Amino acid sequence: MAKGHKEPQLTFILQGGPSGRISGVNLSDVNAHVARVQHQRKRGPASPSSCSPAPRRPLTAYERIREKQQQQQQPVLTHVFSNRGQGEHNVPPPVVLAGNSDPFASTTIAVTASVNHLLIFTRDFILPANHGNEAALYGGKIHMHRYWRDNVRGLDDGRADGYAYLARSAAILAKIKPENETVLLALHYIGKATSKLRESMLEREDSQAHMWEVYALLAAEVAAHNFKAAAVHGRMLARLLQPEGKTLKAEPRLLMGALFQDMTRACLSLTRPSFDLDRWDAEHLPAHIIDEIAPESRDGPSALPFYEDLAPSLPRSFAALVIGVREWHHALGMGMLNKSLATLKVFTNAAMKIMLLSGHFLTRYLDRVELWSHFPSPELLVDACLALAAAYWVRRAVHDRMDAGSKLEEAGSWAFDMSLVVARRLRELDLKVEEQGQGLVKLGSEAAEDRLWWLFVGTMAERNVRLMPDCGDYKDYHGGRFVRLAREMGLTEWADLEHVLRMYLFVEPMGRKTKKWFLANVNASVNVRVDVTSGPGDKT
Repeated sequence: MAKGHKEPQLTFILQGGPSGRISGVNLSDVNAHVARVQHQRKRGPASPSSCSPAPRRPLTAYERIREKQQQQQQPVLTHVFSNRGQGEHNVPPPVVLAGNSDPFASTTIAVTASVNHLLIFTRDFILPANHGNEAALYGGKIHMHRYWRDNVRGLDDGRADGYAYLARSAAILAKIKPENETVLLALHYIGKATSKLRESMLEREDSQAHMWEVYALLAAEVAAHNFKAAAVHGRMLARLLQPEGKTLKAEPRLLMGALFQDMTRACLSLTRPSFDLDRWDAEHLPAHIIDEIAPESRDGPSALPFYEDLAPSLPRSFAALVIGVREWHHALGMGMLNKSLATLKVFTNAAMKIMLLSGHFLTRYLDRVELWSHFPSPELLVDACLALAAAYWVRRAVHDRMDAGSKLEEAGSWAFDMSLVVARRLRELDLKVEEQGQGLVKLGSEAAEDRLWWLFVGTMAERNVRLMPDCGDYKDYHGGRFVRLAREMGLTEWADLEHVLRMYLFVEPMGRKTKKWFLANVNASVNVRVDVTSGPGDKT
């Protein structure tokens, strides 16, 4: 600290709950803030003559863990905490990834060094990544606190869900920094959770009591990419949440979590959802998500205004789904401008609504592929391409800087990203269209614009694949064809191209990387390379 500058003193007053315990999420905020101040103090005041350092690349979640660990090893200020009914007392800050969260061995599941590692990783990275953006709009910290409470309570109960939560965290961490020890830890806890669930089902006849345990195990299997096992638990949840002959009134948080995990499983594996989507919609959701907003506020402005124009080639059933997505975006945009509209109920139902729409597109893709295998026709291939591209676009709509949904990709984890599987599968379908339906998608036809849009979405997926640390030997395909077709259609200006894309699914905040890439290549003197040579990594 330069002479004459007073060193800042930090005092944090954290209000505990009725139990007097301080939330780990609040502790995370404190630790992060102290680390930033300590880092600034270490650097000292900048010299006027000093040059600005080169921008540092974003750190992955695991690198940030290590950086925080190193910072915590430096002398730091003492935190002052105050609990209701207690006097202030000095508490040294916790050392990240060191020590024991349960030094008195009071939990049923022992808090070993590995478990402590996973708990801190969950608290400091998974929870903020999953709910950080929605926190400002929808009170998402409620979800953060509840999920953290579930994790801690699972340690006390020692049932299947406690082991499953640990398995999920280990599986996500293993995707960030693959290590045999972490992978084996995830498999170990999945095995323990499965065993505990089996014991619980033998002890308790009430199947409804097992819903949270099955959900937690489904989430762990999805994170570990054990999709066959996840499908089994998805079907179990479907029987529990959609019993034959009656409507089950379950906790909305469980409904949202179960649907999210099963839709993630279905999207990553390109298989059918476990739930009856139409029944789910009828039993739990309004016909239109804007119906959840008070009538006097429904005419308010939206950051994502609704537009009605549709491509004339779209089948009526497909167009209805597109309208549903646009209505969802319109309601989301209203909440972005007026946060008072985005209540917890609106957020929960909106989250389920967009998952169902994604599921309908995915189901449509699978139906068309199945029909094409029996009755090959170019029209079915075109419909399959549109449906698969739409399923991916809708999933990205909740994740791609839209102030909603998970940001695990930005935290360094690609555990739940479907870009690679979609880029590969959409490539296979487009090659079949080139081979069997060239006349259908020729220049001047309505289907040519259909193909332009799905190549745009394929390019979005392809740009995302290029951000992955390890994308194998995947070769670019969609981008070259997207640029070439746009040139042939005379759409070299982005405004003209956007006019066509808006006839399908398009919002300005999405696809910015694709726009930048397109503008850099569409006017290039050398044609964008179109490589269709298949390699080992291109097989699905």
